[in-house]
Amino acid sequence: MKFEVNCNSVEESNIYLRKLWYVFNEITTMGTYFYNEKDVENNIVTIGDTNIGTVRFTYKKKGCIKDIIIDNLKCDETALYNACQKALTIKEKTYFIKICFKKFKDNKVHSKIKLTEANTKKSLGAVITNNFPHRLIYNSTYKKVHIFNDGKNNYLTFPITAFCEWDLKTLIQRLFPMICAILFEYSFSLMDISKCEYTELNEDVNLNNDYECEEICFNWIDEDEIPNKDGQVLLPIDCLKIIDYIISNNIDDNIDKIIASAIILYSTQKIHYSMLNSNEPGISDIINNMGVTSIEPLSNIIYFESKCCEVCNTEIYSIVKKIKFLVANYSDESFAKYFIKKYYTERSKFFHVGLLKTTSVLHEKIIPQIDKNGELESPTPFLDINLTDYISYIFRMLVHDVLNESIPIFQP
Repeated sequence: MKFEVNCNSVEESNIYLRKLWYVFNEITTMGTYFYNEKDVENNIVTIGDTNIGTVRFTYKKKGCIKDIIIDNLKCDETALYNACQKALTIKEKTYFIKICFKKFKDNKVHSKIKLTEANTKKSLGAVITNNFPHRLIYNSTYKKVHIFNDGKNNYLTFPITAFCEWDLKTLIQRLFPMICAILFEYSFSLMDISKCEYTELNEDVNLNNDYECEEICFNWIDEDEIPNKDGQVLLPIDCLKIIDYIISNNIDDNIDKIIASAIILYSTQKIHYSMLNSNEPGISDIINNMGVTSIEPLSNIIYFESKCCEVCNTEIYSIVKKIKFLVANYSDESFAKYFIKKYYTERSKFFHVGLLKTTSVLHEKIIPQIDKNGELESPTPFLDINLTDYISYIFRMLVHDVLNESIPIFQP
């Protein structure tokens, strides 16, 4: 079966796929075994096998769907064709979302959301819990993003558009790690979602109570320096702007890199606290070096004047030099050299050589040992808490410059 779509952009293609999977789910519960196989010669991408058959799409321009193709049909062809047609006409609805970040009670890390219709018992998904220092966030609003607390839990509210409840759930599942990661960078709190309520709105929400926050500091390093009022975290407007970009799907290339960096650091912290009592060899190395990796997306934001080799005309590029420049730009040359030597060199040894610094000895019963290179081995877990402080500081400084269009220029 073949159905013509003719999307003009990647965004249009993604919106159509969201609507298409929704209408397919009305026919049968969709399970998908993703292939992501590309036939470059014929401009065909195979999405994978599903409960309705093998789904593919053709394209003229990369990422822009021209036709939907379904082979090995497992459902009525007419019903599938009508579903493809219906997906073109589905209109967006506006929903009001209220997320509760509940105080964590255990050290389990889950990845599903409990999405509940407000004032009903109707729910989708599962509860998320974790174990991490819990900080209340002071009442903060930017455009339609509102963060507040009730003295016990933090809440986030915002309007968002989706095509149905099913689409809303998948959309929130996609967005919530991004939101949680950004909040971590500005509060040093791991905020997984405990409860998520939604209400369908008949008209758009109008919030015009932006708060003034120019005086709120974002260039702190240690968690003891986090700006607060009455013990509650004060968020700078930069944080709320990024969250607004996320829920508005207004994500350009630089914002995308910012989110990627935040998610990597956020994920390492979740692994850290879920494996806190583990004595598995290599766990600490993985966590520390993934933390270092989170700075790479940031280094690719800075402007750089590329140069080419005089012999082969190949572009000269050094990620280490860009990271060193980035760190030095928000500290000094001395600290940048220290950062590269201590963290990035160890990262290279781990990923490219497979060198483990940690042992499999429980940290409370450690016996000092020296490895074959003459270096003192580290116990497990041996987590560098300063690393998160340094990278998060650089993150917030660069985000501020990106939002104010003053990105530093690197000259190799």
